[in-house]
Amino acid sequence: MSNWIQVYKTDRLFEAEAVVVNLREAGILATILNQRDTAYGTFGNIFVRVPEELQEEALVIINKNNSN
Repeated sequence: MSNWIQVYKTDRLFEAEAVVVNLREAGILATILNQRDTAYGTFGNIFVRVPEELQEEALVIINKNNSN
């Protein structure tokens, strides 16, 4: 299995989910790694990760969607 790498970081789950949807629609495998504290929900971050070999393609899509 390939190495997965972080391409996006946020503290909002809905934002990470939107990024994953955009990446998957472009044919890129993507997943969410949620490291938020479950008791308080105010500490920690949520990461979007993709296979390392798809990092550049994913970043292009993320940057394109964030500039709109």
